[in-house]
Amino acid sequence: MSAIASNLSRSAFSQGANFVQSNDLVYRTAIELTGFDAPVYFSARNPFEKKEKLTEITISSTMGFLFAPLYVLGLNSLVGNLLLKGNQAFFQLNWASLDPNNQQKAIEQLARKLTQTQHRLTHPNGFDKLGFVKNGLTHHKTQLTTALGLIGAEGETVLNKVYQAKRTVLVADLLVGSFILSMMGPAKNWVSKHFSHQDRFTGSQTYLSDDDLKKLVEKPKQQEETRKKVVHCLVAATPAAVALGTHLWTRHDLLAGKQPPKLLMTVRNAMDYTNGLYLMLGGMFSLFLAKNLNLLNWSRDQYECLETVVKYAFVMPTFWKGDHVFNGTLAKLVDATLSKGKHFDPYTFVEKGKQSWVGAESKHIEAVIAQVQATSGDEKKAKLAGNIATGIFMSGFVAHAIATAVILKNVNALTKRWITKDLSAIKQQQPTAPSPQPTNTLGANR
Repeated sequence: MSAIASNLSRSAFSQGANFVQSNDLVYRTAIELTGFDAPVYFSARNPFEKKEKLTEITISSTMGFLFAPLYVLGLNSLVGNLLLKGNQAFFQLNWASLDPNNQQKAIEQLARKLTQTQHRLTHPNGFDKLGFVKNGLTHHKTQLTTALGLIGAEGETVLNKVYQAKRTVLVADLLVGSFILSMMGPAKNWVSKHFSHQDRFTGSQTYLSDDDLKKLVEKPKQQEETRKKVVHCLVAATPAAVALGTHLWTRHDLLAGKQPPKLLMTVRNAMDYTNGLYLMLGGMFSLFLAKNLNLLNWSRDQYECLETVVKYAFVMPTFWKGDHVFNGTLAKLVDATLSKGKHFDPYTFVEKGKQSWVGAESKHIEAVIAQVQATSGDEKKAKLAGNIATGIFMSGFVAHAIATAVILKNVNALTKRWITKDLSAIKQQQPTAPSPQPTNTLGANR
């Protein structure tokens, strides 16, 4: 069943959830706020650490996620006006459509976008009926029509310009985004130093005094601060450098008629945009990897560094890959239960052949609705299936939050154990001062 037909069967609830689910950046924003930021803030061990965590959350969530599409929107407008006659519809072409000799693929991709836009204009939902949305859709339809005409007339010439423009936007976006996110380390340290007046790892304050801290931690020297600044710049520039290097290599091979290495093509394709605006998983992963490495770089002592390593070693796989375990496992159970009761066909809510003992890949809401409507022809049943799939999807936010909270609590306890053990060892090594001898005053009294 086509996306047009399935669109008619979606409730407003499942329609909104489908938008979140199908856009990596939007989905990861929601996971960041509910499944990561909230547990991080509430796991802070004292008021000083809470201020630091609030600084991290503000930079990470607002600048790294919520405002991120605005960077791209501005860059699309600037670069589009310079190279593409202001037509931003070209940015919806993916990298594969912009490879040499793929003109037909580019035309087909934009034609699908045009059909979807036309359908939203002729069959608007409540959101599409809003004046500014309707005007935006009409403008987008005009841009898509113009873009298709230009590709038909100019072919590879215009597609090469689109490739150059889109690559410029990607590299600039990753450079700006990475430097903003990488400021989390120095920013939280600065907040503690200037507002809380604490030039130390705040996470250990609950169980470590300043005097004991001096016994365990050596204050960094000036050359250490200089090294941190150099490493900071190198790490922050890495995502943009990887994107540019990947594109230069793959483009060179394709123009030479050679097939680029599969790994490079995978990396290139993963660092793209959904709808030309929302950064996909590969680009986001590179940005947050740079951010996490710079958090390590700006650690104030060995305990903060160790705690950061252990926390992110467990939290990041949960954040990026937890869907397979959380949503996938629930989807398996729901699918097995409902198919056993003859309510829905097997593999309605979970992808066939993509299951394991640690989870599965749950089907997207849109795909569930389309499948049920195609097999049953019952619009109410398709809508119900969409709501069930939405419930499965939404459960992941709760699961991510619980998993992150458990990880953070246990790592906090581990840090306390490290510090207590090291401090105890130092105190045992220190020589015990001799006890004062009692003074004999008998002779003085005689």
